[in-house]
Amino acid sequence: MKALQKLTGLAVLLALIINVFSPIAVLADGLTVEIGSPANGEHFAVGESISFDGNVTGGNAPFSYIWLFDDGTSALSQDYSKSYDEAGDYSVTFKVTDASGAQTEDTVDIVIDAEEEVDNSDSWELDGSIASPNSGDYFDTGYPIEFRAVVTGGNAPFSYVWNFDDGTSALSPTYVKTYATAGSYTVTLQIVDASGAESTDTVNLTINNGGGNNNEDLNVVISTPSNNAELILNQITDFSTTVTGGNAPFSYVWNFGDGTSALSQSYGKAYSQTGNYQVTLSVIDAGGIEKSASINVLVVEEDNGGGGNEDAPSTSECLFSLLLC
Repeated sequence: MKALQKLTGLAVLLALIINVFSPIAVLADGLTVEIGSPANGEHFAVGESISFDGNVTGGNAPFSYIWLFDDGTSALSQDYSKSYDEAGDYSVTFKVTDASGAQTEDTVDIVIDAEEEVDNSDSWELDGSIASPNSGDYFDTGYPIEFRAVVTGGNAPFSYVWNFDDGTSALSPTYVKTYATAGSYTVTLQIVDASGAESTDTVNLTINNGGGNNNEDLNVVISTPSNNAELILNQITDFSTTVTGGNAPFSYVWNFGDGTSALSQSYGKAYSQTGNYQVTLSVIDAGGIEKSASINVLVVEEDNGGGGNEDAPSTSECLFSLLLC
């Protein structure tokens, strides 16, 4: 009996440790993950193709995805289709990690029946909608817009038809596109499930010729060194930047004015010749928006004149004093 109590205590302790250190406890500000389909408790037949759709909002792009299907298989895309070979109850987990390393997940339980056909029509009515963008949103021409569908109920698999009101369309649950011409557009999504049930949703977008996306304006500042700073010849100086607004991830191009350049956010640089140099940094965000910042630096030789004591006598003065003595 005591051995059983010890084992039970160890099990509880292990569960607490796993819960504390689980990646689920590390959440990005605003990062939300939801399994759009299948629905929790939904039934499918052995061998039936099931569409697994993941929805992500907030967090810091780009994202990495992993599906864990409880039958020893997995997938690394946001959306995935698969079938099960054996009947049973399965837990499906969708995990997402954003660019900052934060993680969160969602889980649903599904039932795989041995019957060839499964009818879910009595328990779940098909409901499809556009998760993003939102109706009334506005973007720049040329800005990549992510269109995402979310589905609840109905009978998988689902088919998707996007109509973007500019003569283009798409057939996947998620799609990224740009608009070349400014104007107002009505985007329509039609979803049809395996039983032929249909659901339709629309959003209205405004496309501007510039300065109209939904994000804060991109702003670039060279943090170090300061403008007109004096740098020592052949001594490494840290060049760094602060970027606010815009859409991550960003690309960086430094031009140091001496024919050299760098492509990282910060860079250690030494000049091999004295002189005045103009340093320029250009930053481009994920939407193609570009901003630049510039500073001037002066490169000088290191002063080895005895610590900079202007009152110290020169060598000739010392020799002259000795002759007088």
